[in-house]
Amino acid sequence: MSNQIKISDTNTLTLESKQFKDQWWLNIYKSVFSKRYTWVGKWSSLLFDLPQAQKLNELIQSINDEKDLKEYGQFDKWPKVFKVAVSSFKWTTSLQIRERVESEKYTGRGKQWVSFPVKFLEEFQIL
Repeated sequence: MSNQIKISDTNTLTLESKQFKDQWWLNIYKSVFSKRYTWVGKWSSLLFDLPQAQKLNELIQSINDEKDLKEYGQFDKWPKVFKVAVSSFKWTTSLQIRERVESEKYTGRGKQWVSFPVKFLEEFQIL
């Protein structure tokens, strides 16, 4: 099952659920395309198992109609933590699903993340 959201003329966000070895997986990725090329950003692809996808869905459903700029929660995906937040950058309010790494050597933002304008939030159906 797949759901594609056209974010702009050159960007789409895809939510794809598949079963592999008796387990359901959710893949969220952002595609960038032009007249000549289509590619998925190296760090703009996230993969979650069913319990993680359910937690992500729960956090996204908790976002209020005003879409307040704040962190709405986090969930574990060993050895990382993913945070769900609404933020603003260059006059665009966006939903961010971002990796956070916590280790002995480094604590901070990780490389994996997906962000899209909150005006597409209703189209973002996980389950």
